[in-house]
Amino acid sequence: EKWGVGPEGIIDMLALVGDSSDNVPGVDGVGPKTARKLLDEYKNIETILDHAEEAKNKRVRAGLINGRDLLHLSRELVTIHCEVPIEFHLEELIRQDMNVDTLTQDFQDLEMYSLISQVEALGGNGPVVLEQSEKNYETVRTLEKLQAIIDKMQRADLIAFDLETTSIRALEAEIVGISFSLADHSGYYIPVEFPEKEPDIDMSLNLILKHLKPEFENSENCFCGQNIKYDALVLSRYDIHISNIGFDTMVAEYLLHPEKNSYKLDYLSLDYLNYKMVPIENLIGTGLHQKSMVEVPLADISYYAVEDADVAYQLSAILKDKLKNKNLSKPYNDIDLPLIPVLAE
Repeated sequence: EKWGVGPEGIIDMLALVGDSSDNVPGVDGVGPKTARKLLDEYKNIETILDHAEEAKNKRVRAGLINGRDLLHLSRELVTIHCEVPIEFHLEELIRQDMNVDTLTQDFQDLEMYSLISQVEALGGNGPVVLEQSEKNYETVRTLEKLQAIIDKMQRADLIAFDLETTSIRALEAEIVGISFSLADHSGYYIPVEFPEKEPDIDMSLNLILKHLKPEFENSENCFCGQNIKYDALVLSRYDIHISNIGFDTMVAEYLLHPEKNSYKLDYLSLDYLNYKMVPIENLIGTGLHQKSMVEVPLADISYYAVEDADVAYQLSAILKDKLKNKNLSKPYNDIDLPLIPVLAE
């Protein structure tokens, strides 16, 4: 019904028409309609070639006469050989339980990260990733608590931070919240916009930034993050300029592995921490039903946001060591890091 020929004519039809996507040359000037007419009249390729000079269309006639060898090649290319010698034993085909550890590692090596989340459900043989230590994540909704966090920041050697925003476009993004991590498995989330917000109790963005601006611009405070150029650009729109960018996990991973397809924080977490982070899709959904970050309940976005800062903090130490071991610390510190604020500007 589709090709206008019977099963016995499919191979010859495909050979005549060709397929550029599979590098099957076919015959110049012959499409499906012409191929059907030829097969209706002459039944098969050999007979068609015997009567090539009788073709009424000049281009088709030339294609058949000059493309005889290509037509035979095309027929060979589209023919499925069903008698390939393969040695196997039926008992080898018995379905067995998956080796979750091996499969997970293979997926990580091949950068098939989206499949890792399905392994546990399919295999049912235990966790795909290791559980991290007990987390100490806090939500900061009062000025008193914010000031306490600032006091800790001033004593910290490294401050990981991350902005939650309404857009991946820095020039359009509005700040939804700010997270910080000063140590492994701990961190703080300062919410700005969320469904449960109480204006008479919760802090405004202006108040939050008024207290954080001196810390971001204090050169003695060393900040790190994932793709910190984005956060720096968003903050610059609020007249806040990060004085001391000490590390960027995404940039470091690119320097270590420039061949990778993706440098998302979720993937780095799987690779280096063997830990699966909360996917953003769990919070905002996908497609037509996707919602804004400002609509996510505070408890959900708080955990997600602090996890971003926490994982970036943990990765910083690991990636620093790897850069050092590969003698890449100097180009990273002399070229890549100084370039971040330049690009942000």
